[in-house]
Amino acid sequence: MLTEEQFDVYDAENPKIYPLFERFTLEALSQGKRHLGAKMIWERMRWYAEVETRSDDGYKLNNNYTAFYARKFMELHPEYKGFFSCRVSAADGAGVVLPEGPNTETVEKAPVAPRA
Repeated sequence: MLTEEQFDVYDAENPKIYPLFERFTLEALSQGKRHLGAKMIWERMRWYAEVETRSDDGYKLNNNYTAFYARKFMELHPEYKGFFSCRVSAADGAGVVLPEGPNTETVEKAPVAPRA
């Protein structure tokens, strides 16, 4: 499980990631989207880096940080609280307040059935 410190390091070492996440999220909002999954923005970023710009700067998008960036966006843009659906995750301990809104849900872990 990731920690707040690990996210802070990743975010600081990859300064191009959040601005791109923010850009594509605001682009979706400008097109009238009321909510999306953060993973959709993440994959859009991959497409942009690999296909549209043919980026050679080598930055990688680690899926483990998607929830952290969704929460960061909603913290920095409180007017869009609830834009991303948020489940309980490691990002909840990252000093980012879990937004309250229509797309916020708490999911409890389902019991794991023993293997036969």
